Amino acid sequence: MPPTQASHSAVRNHNVLISVLFVVKSKTRHTAENSLHCAMSFTLTTAATHFILSNDAASVEACSDLKKTDKVSESSEFAFQQVSKFHNDMPIKPAKRSCILSTDDTTEFVCQGEGPKSLGSQHSMGGFKLVASKALSHASTRSKFATGKKEEDLRGLRVKLTHTFTATGMSAPVFVSVCSLSERELSVKDCPSGVLILDLAGLCIGGCGVNVGSTLKGCIIFVRNDNDKQTDKVRFRVHRDRVFIPFVETLHADVDGWQKGDPVEDDLRVVSWADGDLAQAATTVEEDNLEVYKDLKILANKQSAARSATEQAADLSLVFKSHHSLQKSVTLENVDASNCPMKKRVIQGFQEMHCKGLSLNTTKKNALIDFLSCLPESLTKASSRSKVVHGFVQNGLVGDEAKYSSKYGFPDFKLMLDTVRRDVTKEEYNLCESSFPELLLFQMKHGFVEEAEFNRLGYPKKTSLV
Repeated sequence: MPPTQASHSAVRNHNVLISVLFVVKSKTRHTAENSLHCAMSFTLTTAATHFILSNDAASVEACSDLKKTDKVSESSEFAFQQVSKFHNDMPIKPAKRSCILSTDDTTEFVCQGEGPKSLGSQHSMGGFKLVASKALSHASTRSKFATGKKEEDLRGLRVKLTHTFTATGMSAPVFVSVCSLSERELSVKDCPSGVLILDLAGLCIGGCGVNVGSTLKGCIIFVRNDNDKQTDKVRFRVHRDRVFIPFVETLHADVDGWQKGDPVEDDLRVVSWADGDLAQAATTVEEDNLEVYKDLKILANKQSAARSATEQAADLSLVFKSHHSLQKSVTLENVDASNCPMKKRVIQGFQEMHCKGLSLNTTKKNALIDFLSCLPESLTKASSRSKVVHGFVQNGLVGDEAKYSSKYGFPDFKLMLDTVRRDVTKEEYNLCESSFPELLLFQMKHGFVEEAEFNRLGYPKKTSLV
């Protein structure tokens, strides 16, 4: 029979702690998240894209910005100095914090009224698991993963929320995806494209239901499941055109005084990180999209999808966890629409969609109406500036310089290596430092570092943890 408890000596000797809350993770994710190769690839991509050649004055300003506090991170200075040496000591500066973006989807299971309190991102599987001490030290940000059997899929209506955050704590407008609708739910006759789009004023952080008269629009897309590959690409295109690009333009205008139609200077380079869903990657490299990105100086970086939970700033923020918890307890089920302008707008929006071919059953429709009506309130509570910024500090993209007050985002070499879930040894850390110049050269030439190059330099091979 399996043991019902672990001995204190076993826990102490193996540097683990006991946890009864965890989620199942595949061996692929275990391997990627514990790989020094992957962490260095993330670090090198950051070094190659987050620094901009500049004039002397701007470079001096950036250096001064880094030294605003007495506690300057040596690993932030290391990355800065290494990139400067690569450019033959030419003046450089990091991208502005407001121009460092992270985009990721999160899935909510919605129902009318309050959700079951026992459901969450972490589940008790019965008994216990031994979890690395380092994993528990990051428990507020990262889930405690363990291997084991998959639980049965949760029942309910699945809704995707696409979030785009900046390293200064700002959030893009709301983008909600209701996917995998049947032909009965989204009529082929009335909607041959398989996609319906609903823009709702006030569906935003601090929107209707929180503030009176909110007019900023959120976007909801309904997608039929007849051609998942193509419709998923349509979903990303809609997000790009209606949310992401307008958000970047607004950032330039509000933060830097840019006006639409003016050329975008190199100083306003936007570094956009995403986990590289296949459909998302395919739409990113489309010719018309590349032209738009080129004009707006948007540099798209793909993160390892298998390491999203340990290196993706949006995932590492406290927003997702906070909103998952709030979403179960916030409801307007028993509030009449006449007393809730947001609920009234949502109901009117569904009536418009019904005329265009959307025909959801009562359970699904009521669940969505309740969820969307509460969304401005729940997101306002979950998406505070500090909760958003937390993710960009955790993965090292901006480090912890000047307690978030600095203008520039200085990548922190040590924190980026710390995205490895296991403890990095001193010897491994020294290897990463000493090989950094050679690997950066390879990265600049090819856009990525091959596995064989890491092996040649003596990096430990990827192993799967059991």
